[in-house]
Amino acid sequence: EKTKNNNMYPEDKKKIDSAKKYRKFDIDAFVSPTIYGHFAKKSTLDRRLDGISKSSTITMSYGFGLTYEIGEKLSIRMGYSKIALESTTKNVAVNTQNYAGIKYNPTVTNQTIYDASNNAEKMDITQEISYTEIPLELKYKFMDKKIGLYGIAGFSYLILDKNSVSIKTNNGYSQQIGKMNNIMDTSASTNIGFGVDCQIFKNTKIFAEPMFNYQIMSFENSNPKPYFFEIHTGIRYTFLNK
Repeated sequence: EKTKNNNMYPEDKKKIDSAKKYRKFDIDAFVSPTIYGHFAKKSTLDRRLDGISKSSTITMSYGFGLTYEIGEKLSIRMGYSKIALESTTKNVAVNTQNYAGIKYNPTVTNQTIYDASNNAEKMDITQEISYTEIPLELKYKFMDKKIGLYGIAGFSYLILDKNSVSIKTNNGYSQQIGKMNNIMDTSASTNIGFGVDCQIFKNTKIFAEPMFNYQIMSFENSNPKPYFFEIHTGIRYTFLNK
């Protein structure tokens, strides 16, 4: 009779055994090369600079995430990261009216830069921005074996940490001159990407996640349609439900 009861519902027993092994939480830590760009040709510094050539520097960001699995394939992730962004507007005039999008430091103007640089004609203007990012994202697993593949979609809340503008003239003079006066203290982004991970120990994986983040409402008086692209690379530890 005892044996009969133990084998009465084999499917239920199989589900219970599966639940005992079901993964509930992942903790991620990562670093990420990051590049900043704009879809529109509008300048955040001054309308006179619309269409002027810009370049982006590859910077390094970092962060961590906590993932909770809400289904066999679907999970939700929250995180915290520091995003560093840098772009440069090339070969703009020095001896001209101040650029409207820059809040110059006291005593600094384009005229003082012109005088201090021994009458340099052109300069590069570099914008350095950093954010604290709080993402909320969904992950969907396409493959979950020793090598896994998954998609990511969600949004982030961005808090401005650093806002700095510096210049370097064509004859080598450089100076930190102020900050942008039209950037929002808080903004948001929509995020989309995919990830690949590989198991290296029982509960530990390494992963890479190319991520595209499109910023929303980040500037007050212009809409350069900014974005940043990252490749998160790091390590993931999984806690098992016992």
